[in-house]
Amino acid sequence: MGLPAGTARPRRRPPFAACLARFFHRFATIRCAATKTAKSWAGGEFCVYLLLAVWLTWPLARQPGTSLTVGSETAATVPLFTMWTVWWNADRASQGYRDYWTAPIFHPEADTFAFSEPMVTTSLVAPLLWLSGNRLLAQNVFLLLALALNGWAGFHLLRGVGIRRRWAAVGGGWIVWLPMVQNELGVLQLVPLGGILWTMLCLVRFGARPGAVRAVWLGVAFAVTYLTCANYGLFLSLLLPLGGVWLVGRHLGALRTWAVLPVAVLTGAALVAPVVVVQFRVAREQGLVRSPELAKRLSAKPADYLVARRPSWFEPAPVREHRQRTHFPLSPGLWHAAFALVGAGRGLAGRRRRAWTGFCLTVLGSAWLLSLGPGWELAGWRPYVLLMDWYPGFGQVRSPFRFAMFVQLTTVLLASCGLAELGRAVGSTTATLPRCGQTVLAGGCIVAFAGPAFWEARPQRQAMFTPLGIETQRGWIDWLLTNTAPDAVIACLPFPTGSHVADYEPTALWMYWSTFHGRRLVNGYSGFLPKSYATTKRQMVHFPDRASLDRLRSHGVTYCIIPRFYLTQADIEGDATARRHLQWRYGDDVAGVDIYSLVSEEGLRSNTARSGFAFIKHPTTPGKARLPSFAREKMGGHLCSMARPCQPTVSRRQTRWTT
Repeated sequence: MGLPAGTARPRRRPPFAACLARFFHRFATIRCAATKTAKSWAGGEFCVYLLLAVWLTWPLARQPGTSLTVGSETAATVPLFTMWTVWWNADRASQGYRDYWTAPIFHPEADTFAFSEPMVTTSLVAPLLWLSGNRLLAQNVFLLLALALNGWAGFHLLRGVGIRRRWAAVGGGWIVWLPMVQNELGVLQLVPLGGILWTMLCLVRFGARPGAVRAVWLGVAFAVTYLTCANYGLFLSLLLPLGGVWLVGRHLGALRTWAVLPVAVLTGAALVAPVVVVQFRVAREQGLVRSPELAKRLSAKPADYLVARRPSWFEPAPVREHRQRTHFPLSPGLWHAAFALVGAGRGLAGRRRRAWTGFCLTVLGSAWLLSLGPGWELAGWRPYVLLMDWYPGFGQVRSPFRFAMFVQLTTVLLASCGLAELGRAVGSTTATLPRCGQTVLAGGCIVAFAGPAFWEARPQRQAMFTPLGIETQRGWIDWLLTNTAPDAVIACLPFPTGSHVADYEPTALWMYWSTFHGRRLVNGYSGFLPKSYATTKRQMVHFPDRASLDRLRSHGVTYCIIPRFYLTQADIEGDATARRHLQWRYGDDVAGVDIYSLVSEEGLRSNTARSGFAFIKHPTTPGKARLPSFAREKMGGHLCSMARPCQPTVSRRQTRWTT
C-alpha cells in the first residue's frame, strides 16, 4: 500500500545510529533528573570527599582500630578524652540515656559530664562500638565521616546559591582541606562543620521563601550544630542573626515572616534545651567562668591571619618572624583569599548573589573581630568582655581564636563563588567550541585555578598515638570485674602534678581503660575541672601520706591502682603509714600494675597494729627503699609520652605504656 500523494518517504535510520541516539537521549534524561534532585550524584560526591578525608588523615586509615590522630596537639590527652566521650554517649544510648550527666569521673561530684562538650551526635557510631567493642575504631570512623560530610554539605550549600556543579564540587573539596580543620584534627568536636553548612543552607532556602516547614528545618539544623559542638552552636547563635539580615531582609516587612520565624527559634530551643539547661545550671553552681586574662591569651592577633599553616618560599620576612612567635596560624591561604576577593566583588556588583555575598562578608567580618577576644578594643570599650558578662555561654568560652573557623569557612565559600565566576568567564568566550572541547577546557580551568589552592593547603603526614592494646591490661581489669562491686570507686595513680594538657595524658589513659571495667574514678579530665578535684590533686602530690589517704577515703575510694614504676610493693611495705592503710590485693606482671584496697575507718580502729592485716608480699617485686616524692613525680612522666609511627620510644618503661 503506497503513501498518500504529496507525502515524502521518511529515510530509514541505520541501526547503529538509532542505538547511539537512544543512548544519548537516555543519558540526557538521567543527567537532567540528577541536576534537579542531585540524588543520582550524591553517593559519588560523598565517596570522593571520603577519599579526600582518608588522604588528609593518612596513615589513620591504615590502622583505624589501633591508633588516634593527634593533629597539632602536643599530647594525646584530648584525643583520648574525646574517645572516652564517644564511648560514654554509646553506653548511655544503649541505656536510653539514663543517668546521662552522671559520668564515672570526678567522683563524688554530680553531673560531671556537663563539664565538657557532650557531643551527642557521636551516638551515630554507637552501633559500630556495640558490635566491635573497639573504641578507637568508633572515633576514627566518626572523624572520617565528619570530614566527608563537611565537603558534601559544602557542595550542596554552594549548589543552593546557584554555583554550577563542577565548581561546587571543588568548593566542597576545599572545605574538606580547610587549614584550620587540619590544625584541629586532634580535637574531634571542632572537626564537623556539616551542621554549620546545613544551617546556612536552610537559612538560604528560608530567605528565598519563608515558610513553617523551612523554619522547622532551620531550627533542626541549628540544634544538630549545637549538639555536635556547643562552641560552634554558641558562635553561630550570634553570627547567624547578624548575617541573616541579608538573606531574610527583603521579607522582613511581611507578616508571614514574623509568624514563622518563632517556629525556627522554638524548634532549635526545644531540641537543645535538655543539654543547655544542665550546662548552665552546673556552670552556675560550680562557678565555671573563664577569666578575661585567659581569654586574651587564647585570642587571635591580626597578624595571625597572615601566617599560613605551611610556610611558603615567598613568605615575607615579617610574617616569617611572627610565625616563630604565634601558636595560631590562621591564614586561609593566599589563593583562597584571592578567589574570595573575586567572588566578593562580582557578588556585590550583580544582583543574583548579592544577598549571599553580604551574608558571607558579614559573618566573616564579625567572626574576625570576635576572634580577637578581649584584645579588641573600641575607644577603650571591649565588646568581647561585654559578651562574656551578658551573653549566656560566652563566659565559658576558653579559646576565642576558634572564631577563625568561621573566617576561613566563609572565605572558602566566597572563593568558590569567585572560581565559578572565572570559570563562567572562560566558558563564555569558548561557547562556539564543541561540547567535548568545552569539557576539556573546564577540566583545564579546574586544574589551573583550583590546583594551586589545593596544593597550598595540602595535608602533612599525621602524627599518630597508639595506646597499649587492651590485651596487655586484661589482668587487672578482669580482676576488678570479678572481685569488685559495680559501684566501687577507684583511684588511679599518679595524679597530675601540673596544669598543662600534657600532664593529664596518664589520666586520659586511665579513663580509656575504665571504659572496659566500668568502675567510677576520682580521677578525670574535661574542659572544666571541679574545685574539689583541684584540692585532691594538690594533696595527692605526697601520696601515700595520711592526708592523701584520708582524702581518698572521704571520697569513697575503695581501691587504688598503682603502676610499679611509680611505687612498688616494697615501697608501700617500707612506709608505716602506707602499709597500715593500703592492703595489697592483686599484681599484674604484664601491665606492671598493683591493686590495693584502701582500709576503711572501721578497719583502722579495729586493727591498730600491722599484724592485723593480711599483707601479702608480691614474690616477683624486688625490695628497695621508698623513692622520695620528687623522684616519683619525675618517673610519672613516663606515662606522658606519645608513640610515633616507626619510631622507638625513649625507654623500656615508656614503651610498655604507649606502644
